[in-house]
Amino acid sequence: MKILKITFLLVFALIINSCSIDNKQEATPSLYGTWNLVQVSGGSEESTYTFGRGLIVWGFDLETIIVNNNNTNDDLLDGFSSGTYNYVLDKEPAEETNCFETISFSETNVNCIDYDTKTMIISSKGQNGLTYFFSR
Repeated sequence: MKILKITFLLVFALIINSCSIDNKQEATPSLYGTWNLVQVSGGSEESTYTFGRGLIVWGFDLETIIVNNNNTNDDLLDGFSSGTYNYVLDKEPAEETNCFETISFSETNVNCIDYDTKTMIISSKGQNGLTYFFSR
């Protein structure tokens, strides 16, 4: 009888131990939250500027971006100065934009935007456009 109980407990322990609960859920990409500007490229001179994480931070909520720009080199293209800016996100832009989604900082400033859970790219449309690379 003891052997039967021990066998049952061992089998039960092995079954419990072999079952795994997958708590890892695929994260849904979201624009909202904090993004570090890590690189800007393009412009009339096709330049590339790299920034350390935390130097230029953009925080997105539903309608505004709060920019904290600590770059002190005025010669570098770094996007917006520190402040709060309104934006409009269009998840179904017109076909002529050739973008999956667009973000506008004014009626005339329409940019392609692409993001996943860890990276974001905002690309200006048109000649001499800039591309902004962000990371979480």
